[in-house]
Amino acid sequence: MPPSIVKPLTTKDLSEMTGFSMDYFQKLARAGKIPCQRLGYGSRAMFLFDSAEFEQWWKSNLRKVEPCREVRSASGGRSTGRGSGSKGKTTKSPLAQKVDQLLVSGLAAMSKS
Repeated sequence: MPPSIVKPLTTKDLSEMTGFSMDYFQKLARAGKIPCQRLGYGSRAMFLFDSAEFEQWWKSNLRKVEPCREVRSASGGRSTGRGSGSKGKTTKSPLAQKVDQLLVSGLAAMSKS
């Protein structure tokens, strides 16, 4: 029985499968960092990828994801990040604050009637 014919993958196929851009896979292919066959030369070159070879390459290049470690402040307490000292303060413009105030007072007046 003849071997089954598998359609090669294009950079567009890889992009759709992985979420990375077509340009990303073209750069890897041009640099020889990913197994592929090149058709043509220059900027119009097309790269074709064997699905089994790509899958093997993809799995071998996956990185283990480590959870972020907790950052502690110098005092030993938990760090709350940027802006921790601005509790209760707003970053809205005075106009936006006035609009919010008018909306709240208008809604309050409407609910009383």
